[in-house]
Amino acid sequence: MYVYSLDFNPVELMWVYMKNILRKLETRTEDVLMDTVVQALDCVTPELIASWFKHCNYTTHIQLTKS
Repeated sequence: MYVYSLDFNPVELMWVYMKNILRKLETRTEDVLMDTVVQALDCVTPELIASWFKHCNYTTHIQLTKS
């Protein structure tokens, strides 16, 4: 039987990270949402992405680089 767990999905881990940043930036209106989403995305590093995949037991031979 297959059991789905949010704890082992790197995309879910990224969204938790993003939501925490958005809360810290106190995004309360739609007008500033896009700017704060861009700021939050800028905080996502290749090292963080790699750590989320590692946490979820995924392996990759691809080098992650931020453009």
